[in-house]
Amino acid sequence: MKRTLITCFLMVAFIAANAQFGNLKDLNNLNEAQLDLAFKKSEKNIRTGKILTGVGVGLAAIGTVITVNAFSDMVTESIDSFEPNTSKLLLGGAVASVGSLMIGIGIPVWAFGAMRKNDIEIVLAKYKTSQAYGIGVKLRF
Repeated sequence: MKRTLITCFLMVAFIAANAQFGNLKDLNNLNEAQLDLAFKKSEKNIRTGKILTGVGVGLAAIGTVITVNAFSDMVTESIDSFEPNTSKLLLGGAVASVGSLMIGIGIPVWAFGAMRKNDIEIVLAKYKTSQAYGIGVKLRF
């Protein structure tokens, strides 16, 4: 069971990472409007990745606290009085697992969004030129 869960988790992380590069176009063939749209999409991916990662870290921490609390409640003052509290233990494990899954999806989305944003900024630099207007003189930098 444990091996199956780990395999499923790794497959989801791998698919999420590869999905970021599946439909990428060559940036040099896009015009300025298309690049601006792709830039906004990459910023949206960065924001989504940050949110998923932050919520995932919070859920993983809460799940860990619940699980540790369940273990400490099982063994009270003496080792002879063992009281199993499986519902709390399962809840903590489930919350921590969901948090870990969100972290596993959020980090690749965040990283690939940032990489894509940097690539788009480099290509957009040729469209974004500074201009200065004077008395009948137009200067381009």
